[in-house]
Amino acid sequence: MIWWEGRGGLGVIILLGSFIFSIFGAEYLVQQFPDQFPASLLSDAIPIGWAIGGMTCWILGRRWNRSDEPGLDGNLFESIRDSIEDADHTILFLPMEYWGALSVSLAMLFVGISLIKWLIAIF
Repeated sequence: MIWWEGRGGLGVIILLGSFIFSIFGAEYLVQQFPDQFPASLLSDAIPIGWAIGGMTCWILGRRWNRSDEPGLDGNLFESIRDSIEDADHTILFLPMEYWGALSVSLAMLFVGISLIKWLIAIF
């Protein structure tokens, strides 16, 4: 099974890296400054990491997967480089930018569920 094509593997690294970095960053802030940051910052860091990783995947995926037709201007090396960079950049057969949009959507869903729980607890 092919998990990714082109630079799609970087999308996996970006999504997981931003998710893990946001959790460790929030944990560090809560431990170092317990008076300024509440313990609930850890649960708030999850959608932040998803959103940052998703936006990064969206931007890079759109850039890498755009359909620019390389022009043959006589430069052989430019034509070869353009044909290599013209590969599809996918993760599990979905373009990388769609994984970014899915990640941001999940982050918004998570924030919405947290907001609904908070509103139910208040009223």
